[in-house]
Amino acid sequence: MSSTIYREYVSDDSFVQRLQNMSFPFPSEMHIVVCFARDYDANMGKTDGIFRPVFDPSITPQLIASFKQNSPSVVKFYLCIGGRGQTFPFTLINRPVWINNATSSLAGIIQQFKFDGLDVFYPTINTNVVDFVEAVNGLVTNLRTTQRVITQASISTSQNVESPYLQLYRKNPSNFEYVLIGYSILPQDWNIIPYPVITTAVPQILNSGNNTLAHGTSVWAVTNEP
Repeated sequence: MSSTIYREYVSDDSFVQRLQNMSFPFPSEMHIVVCFARDYDANMGKTDGIFRPVFDPSITPQLIASFKQNSPSVVKFYLCIGGRGQTFPFTLINRPVWINNATSSLAGIIQQFKFDGLDVFYPTINTNVVDFVEAVNGLVTNLRTTQRVITQASISTSQNVESPYLQLYRKNPSNFEYVLIGYSILPQDWNIIPYPVITTAVPQILNSGNNTLAHGTSVWAVTNEP
């Protein structure tokens, strides 16, 4: 696993100019995580696993392909399912139905945009832990081994849902290459910590010799959350 991974969570195409114009002496691999796909309809009704993209239409398959081709780093694009806060929690009505619906709908989105991986980010889980673990694990397994539309998957979690995600990871560790605990810098912090400072300081921290657990850093750059 690379020890110099830079990951950014985005919802529109503003990342292109920002990242292509920055000097990146540190990341051998870059992850662009596109937020979000959700199994809620336009009226916020639950659809039990039928996901739809809610990120800005400025992110297109052509933009993704072009960014990969022109980047000096190895670039992986992830599709993020879930959302911040409590507005779009993880919930399901019927576990097998959710798995089947999620597999079919997400496989279509992933193939259309040529995403490399899936990121699971639900700060709020409104179902029992067993259903959450079995449903998400079943989904990732299907996308990886049955549909073969992704090659990587990751978990993004925070303290309040650490236990369910820990159980999810332990259920099948080979399903998840990366586990992220929280995220590093919010947009409102950029006035305090300018973006160029972030990209300068991070490699020094990672290569300082004092860090034994982190393999990279992530930045939350979702400016207008869908």
